[in-house]
Amino acid sequence: MVFPRVSSCLSLVLAAVGVSVAAGCGPITYSLDVGEAERVVASARAENAAYFAPYDLYFAEAHLDKAHEEAAQGQYEDAIHAAAVALRYGRRALTRSAQPGLSNR
Repeated sequence: MVFPRVSSCLSLVLAAVGVSVAAGCGPITYSLDVGEAERVVASARAENAAYFAPYDLYFAEAHLDKAHEEAAQGQYEDAIHAAAVALRYGRRALTRSAQPGLSNR
């Protein structure tokens, strides 16, 4: 009857390791996502998106700020979501500022 006890202890240890690893992924994912969003928004600013795509740029910057706020409070899932929105609108602003003659769709 030693084997069931060993397997239950092993299951508990593996579960604890899994939870601790999953808890540590939020800050890493956030750092990667927000870094990419910051680079895209900075590129959009450099391409004069404030003139050619002001609403997209503002929306991207606002969500980037929100991502920083959420991460500072330890809300990494919300911060990752805000960084993804910032990245999407930063790319839109960059595309529209790089091709100013096209209509805004």
